Amino acid sequence: MPYSQLRVTRAESEAFFIFGEEDFAWEEPGSDAAAVALPLDEPPYAPPRRRRPRPRQTRTFAGDLARIRERVHPAFLAFALLAAVAAAVGLRLLTSGGDEPRGQAEPAARRAQATPVPVPATPTPKTVVRTLEPEDTGGAVRDLQAALAALGFYAETPDGGYGPATSSAVSAFQGDRGLTVDGVAGPDTARSLVAAVAEDATDDVEAIERGLAAAVGEGRLEETTAKRYGTAAADALERLATLPPGRAATVGRTLNDLAAQADAYDEHRALALFAMLETVAAHMAANPLPPAQVDVRDADGVVYRYLPAYGFQFHPLANFAHLNGAVRKRRLDEVRRLAPALAARGVPVGDALTWEYYFPFGGPSRWTSGLAQAAGAQALARAGRALHDPALLGRAAAAYRAIPQTLSQPLAGGLWVREYSFSDMAILNAQLQTIVSLSEYADIAGDAGAVDVAARMSTAAQALLPQFDTGCWSRYSLNGSPASDHYHRYHVSLLETLARDTGDPVWQETGARWKAYLDAGGC
Repeated sequence: MPYSQLRVTRAESEAFFIFGEEDFAWEEPGSDAAAVALPLDEPPYAPPRRRRPRPRQTRTFAGDLARIRERVHPAFLAFALLAAVAAAVGLRLLTSGGDEPRGQAEPAARRAQATPVPVPATPTPKTVVRTLEPEDTGGAVRDLQAALAALGFYAETPDGGYGPATSSAVSAFQGDRGLTVDGVAGPDTARSLVAAVAEDATDDVEAIERGLAAAVGEGRLEETTAKRYGTAAADALERLATLPPGRAATVGRTLNDLAAQADAYDEHRALALFAMLETVAAHMAANPLPPAQVDVRDADGVVYRYLPAYGFQFHPLANFAHLNGAVRKRRLDEVRRLAPALAARGVPVGDALTWEYYFPFGGPSRWTSGLAQAAGAQALARAGRALHDPALLGRAAAAYRAIPQTLSQPLAGGLWVREYSFSDMAILNAQLQTIVSLSEYADIAGDAGAVDVAARMSTAAQALLPQFDTGCWSRYSLNGSPASDHYHRYHVSLLETLARDTGDPVWQETGARWKAYLDAGGC
C-alpha cells in the first residue's frame, strides 16, 4: 500500500470530538474525562514508567547463534555444531527407521518455519542532533523528553521545556548507560538514546518474525504476506536508527505494540497492525514529533491517532466517525476507499466482526469497545446504503452482533454497553450514543434484533438516569464523579437527539433539566 499520500489533520485540544449530526465522542488516554470515570481502586490509564524488559522468550535461533558467536571461540563453536548435527542425524535415523524417501517434500508448516524473514542486527544510530541543555525550549526538547519517557526515565508529559525534571532524567539515563553525567543532552547522549530504543526494538522485531512464522505454519497467513510484513518490520528497525530520539522511540513503540500481538497474527489483525507500522515509520521519517493529538491518514483514509502516552494508534472509533462524516457529506470516493479498508480490518469472532485497539488502556494490550462497534454498525450501514453495496450492509450486521454477544451487560432491567471490553464501568455517553447509533443501524438494515437491543438499552438508561443526576450536574459514569463540562454538554446533546427522534418525555424532561444546569452555571 502506498503511503506517499499521507494526510495529517490536527486534533482539537479537547478529549473528545463531536462529528456534526452524528455527535460522536470518545475518551482519550490521559484525558480528564477518562480519569474521573475510574473507580478509586483502578490504576490510571497510563503506560508503566519503566524500562521495558526484553522479551527473551521470543528469541530466535539466528539471534542466539549471533550472541554465542560473540562469546565463544570459533573452533569450539564449529566442533559443537558438528556434534549437534551428528546427533540429530543419528536420532532421525533411529526414529524413522531409515526408510523415509529421500527428496520427499517437507510439510508446508515446516517449510514456512524454516525460512523466516532475517532479523537485522541492532542498527548503529546515525542521527545527529544539536546539544540540548537546561532552559532550552521547543520541539527538539519535546523529542528528547518523549524518548526518555519511552525508556522509563521521564514521568512527565513532554512539554518542550528543559527544566529540572528533564535534566534529572537525562542524568539518570547517562548514569545507566555509562556516560558522563552532566544533565546535558549532547550528541553522545542522543546516540545512546537511539541505541537503547534500537536494542529493545531489535528484540521486538525478533518476536514479530517468530509470530509471522508461526502464523504461516498454522495457516493463519500466507507466506508471501508474512515475508512482506517481516520486511516492513526490518525496514522500520533500520529507519529508526536514522531518526532523532523521540521519533525513533515512536517507531519503537509501534514495533513493541506489534510484538505484543505476535501470537495472534491473522489476515485481518496483521493488516491493521502492519499498515499502522508502515504509516508510522513513513510519517516519523518526514515529520517532527507532534506536540498534541494528531490524526494521520493513509492513502485509503484509515486513521491513526497520535496519543502522547502511546504513540500513533489504529483507532476504530475515530475511523468510523470519519466514515460517518464522509457519507453524510456525500464524499463517496472517500467512502469507497475507507469502508472496504475498515471492513478488511474487522476480526471475525464467530458470526461477529470486531475492530480492535492495540495498546493497553488500563487493561490488556488488545481490546474492543461496544461504543466503537455501534458506531461501526451505523457507519457501515450508511456506507452500504450510499454505495448500494450489500456486502457492507453484511459487515454492519456483523459489527452489531458483537454488542449483544460480548460487549453489553445486564443492568437495571435492560442492557448497558461496555465501552471497554475489559471493564464493567457504566458510562453514560457511551450508552446514549450507542442507542442513537444502533437505532439508525436498525432502521437502515431492518434488523429487528437491533431494535430490541436498543430498546433494552433505553430501559436501562432511563431507569438509572436519576443516579446520574447530582441535582446540579450529570455524572460521567454510574456512581462516578461529575462529568467534565464537555461531557455534560454532550449528555445534553444526546438527550435532545433522543427526545427529537422518539418523542419520549423522559429524554425530553431530563435533557431540559440538565440544560438548565448549564444555564445556572453548574454546581
